[in-house]
Amino acid sequence: MYALREIRHPNIIQMKEVHELNGIIVLVMEFISGPSLLKHILSKGHLPEAEVIFIMERLLQTLQALHNKKIVHRNLKPENILLDYTSNGTELKLTEFGFSCSVDPDVENSWHVTQNVCTKCGTPGYMAPEILASKTSTLSADIFSMGVILYTW
Repeated sequence: MYALREIRHPNIIQMKEVHELNGIIVLVMEFISGPSLLKHILSKGHLPEAEVIFIMERLLQTLQALHNKKIVHRNLKPENILLDYTSNGTELKLTEFGFSCSVDPDVENSWHVTQNVCTKCGTPGYMAPEILASKTSTLSADIFSMGVILYTW
């Protein structure tokens, strides 16, 4: 949940409140009216090229915002991207930051994860080879996952 406290972006789900209830942490998140990207893809069977370009542009801009803040998501997949139907049209919302962490902010161009490191995290089909091999996670692991997402169309 590190990223949710650190960044505000129109394509990242917002955490509204955090409460403790009988020793259980409860997160109150922004309401998203649409399905996951996976359900959207499955319902259409095949997405038109223009829609794929729109989705990938938004996702890459969102990922760039995260990486500029030295945050790596580490669990990118269509199930963690929601469609939000608003009066301004359809927007994408990146969710599920349970595996997210930061890279070292004190090291110029640092790409190695320094906090909340786990050897393997995420969904195997979307994991970068270095994570599957139990090597250090990097921001480039998110880029690999984006390539897998694009390939699903």
